[in-house]
Amino acid sequence: GLYTAGFVSFHLLNMAGAAAEASVDTEVIESLILKTVDTTGSIANTQEFASSNGWDHLVVGGCVKSLESRNILATTVQESAAWLVTEEGRKVIEAGSPEMRVFRMVPSDGILVKDLQAVGGDIFRV
Repeated sequence: GLYTAGFVSFHLLNMAGAAAEASVDTEVIESLILKTVDTTGSIANTQEFASSNGWDHLVVGGCVKSLESRNILATTVQESAAWLVTEEGRKVIEAGSPEMRVFRMVPSDGILVKDLQAVGGDIFRV
């Protein structure tokens, strides 16, 4: 199975003359956001920014919103979606679908269903 995960990125624009204040928990992240925006003029994608610095995007997004709420940054929202594999999907990738696994267990000369169920074990549990 697959599920969709939404990502919201912010395009950050420097607002000249804004004073920065950061909490202890987010001080490093906010400082790098401000330094990057000051140096480059913007951060085009906060998802990539967070990933490249080893941070959770939700934390970076919170810092961005905090800076925006204090009129330190202006943002524009860019939404995107990605497909991620679920745990069940990983099992199918590794072992094949339950149907394919059953198909592989059937010998060329056939097998009784009860014998197949005895051999198949977990495949037949729903």
